[in-house]
Amino acid sequence: MAARAAEGVGTADFAENVKLYTFHGSKGLEFDIVFIIEADEGITPQASAASERALLEEERRMFYVAATRAKKELYIFYTESEYDRKKFMSRFVSEFDGGVLKRLIYRVRLLLREHWQ
Repeated sequence: MAARAAEGVGTADFAENVKLYTFHGSKGLEFDIVFIIEADEGITPQASAASERALLEEERRMFYVAATRAKKELYIFYTESEYDRKKFMSRFVSEFDGGVLKRLIYRVRLLLREHWQ
């Protein structure tokens, strides 16, 4: 998870204001902007946790903790493919408000297509 304060931060001092945290390390903290990266099934939750209900619930809780650290903006990133292998968005992401999330994912895909074409 990466986070930063939004107010008064220009691109020149962005690097000095980006903080990297684990989900556990972010407990009790709040940030204007939060980025959750690799929200891929098999990573969040870990593949080993998917078969044990208690572990899966703990990972779900920690994902929620990370997502709720954002006061203003939350960005969640996942990988659609890696090394020609299809990957899937974490089941935890799909538990958010589906309509808002689908619109956001669609906009990000459009922006990425425009950027890389």
